Amino acid sequence: MNEQGSPIFVGAAVTGTGLRLARFAHERGYAPHVMVERQLISAARAEDRAFLNRLQERRQLHLVESLDSLTADEINLERLAKCGGIVCPADRYLLASARIAEALGIPYLPETAARILRDKRLLRTKLAELDLASPAWAHARDVDDVLAFCRSVDGPWIVKNVVGTGSQDTVLATVESDAAEAVRTMTSRSRYMDADLMIESFVDAPVVSLEGFVVDDRLTTLGLTDRAFGPRPYFAETGWGFPVDDTELQESTAAIARTVLAALGVKRSAFHFEFLVHGDQPILMDANCRLPGAMIMPLLHHLSAGTYYTFLLDSVLGRWAPVPTFHDYGAIVKRYADVDGTLRSAAAAADAATYPGMLEVVPQAEVGSRVRRARDYLGALHWVLARGDSLDMAKRRAWNASDHIMADVNIEVADE
Repeated sequence: MNEQGSPIFVGAAVTGTGLRLARFAHERGYAPHVMVERQLISAARAEDRAFLNRLQERRQLHLVESLDSLTADEINLERLAKCGGIVCPADRYLLASARIAEALGIPYLPETAARILRDKRLLRTKLAELDLASPAWAHARDVDDVLAFCRSVDGPWIVKNVVGTGSQDTVLATVESDAAEAVRTMTSRSRYMDADLMIESFVDAPVVSLEGFVVDDRLTTLGLTDRAFGPRPYFAETGWGFPVDDTELQESTAAIARTVLAALGVKRSAFHFEFLVHGDQPILMDANCRLPGAMIMPLLHHLSAGTYYTFLLDSVLGRWAPVPTFHDYGAIVKRYADVDGTLRSAAAAADAATYPGMLEVVPQAEVGSRVRRARDYLGALHWVLARGDSLDMAKRRAWNASDHIMADVNIEVADE
């Protein structure tokens, strides 16, 4: 078993928080390796490209044609020999991460678990085997499948991509005809990873995610993050708050997470499990053995006085790490445009960064880029991260700052 000291970031987005963590690892002497798809390098910002160039000079950057179809022959065992931990920033890279871990003898999760976690249908089947609640669902191969489900399960319903992420290809339907039209539309155009569709019962309840890490049988839970969503019929996430003060809910979600992780054979990984808070028992909606998405990682790092990233990296490598203590409460706002179009200008971001409690104001769109109303994770204007003495205060500060960042958008007709 490989117990040496470098993490390998598999598929770290060249503009995302995974690469931010990789930069931190580099600066702190963890000697990280990064494996990315060759065609994505051109999307890197200048400062990120400089960092990737430094890794390449040290033979710590690994370029592949496709992580989705990564084979054992493409894993350079000699160059990766000192890697002892897997960092997976997105569901899409779970299979590649599992294959790399197996080739290097790194404790992580088996390929069978990766396949289950990447396909919501397989996950729901596994949850049923474990006698854990999840929304009713069915295959949505065609309109007949959808209508049969709608006539057997009360609405509303959600039609979604089975491997979707960031709320892509996800639509609420309140009547049968809307559900049928959603399937017709999605099957007639390109979808994320060209994956299949499913339909499930919509449970109108608050959503929280449990953030944590598992090393062997030791489960560390860090806290619960709540959610705000944009307008229906879509499910774009627009706001997050951490931590949610509910000890009983955290314990019950942790018990479910422990059961699922053990059943899947997960040995060492960050986890981010999403739950519907409905009735006496939370309902597991999605299970992710990866880093938290959105800007949750930077928020937790700020609130922990800079200890969260170290905890993640040491846990990835199987080392004992003190559990971060989070100071104050934090909130994230992801702001979208009111209309679809092209961004002509954005003003007052620098001023917003000086507001009380601000942690970060991060532009998401450049002048000339296409922006959108809130439908999925694409096309947003900016992120705002704030802290406060209470969750409500942190959220009010983040939304107030976001409201004062003005965006001028050249309106255009957008695809739905």
